Amino acid sequence: MAMLDIHGVTKQALDDSELLNTVLMNKKTYFASPSANYETAAIGTMHLMPNELFKETLRQDCKGMSEMFFQESPDFDEIMSKVAEVEIMINSQAKNRN
Repeated sequence: MAMLDIHGVTKQALDDSELLNTVLMNKKTYFASPSANYETAAIGTMHLMPNELFKETLRQDCKGMSEMFFQESPDFDEIMSKVAEVEIMINSQAKNRN
């Protein structure tokens, strides 16, 4: 997600008002999860940042994947910082749509 944002994909996605509905319908249909809260998966209430416990699990996973990169792997804290920025950017769009 962080790398996609760096390449402008977040802005492109926010410009497509039907994209979120399409993604949600696909997720509910093919990859439904009882732990997912589809009601908050909306502009203005989107949660992308993991909780602290899961963040540590992701940090360890990121370390384990470092050898998969042909160059230096991305810094985990920088990735999380970018994800937080994307979350804010998405949720701030609610003001613009009202």
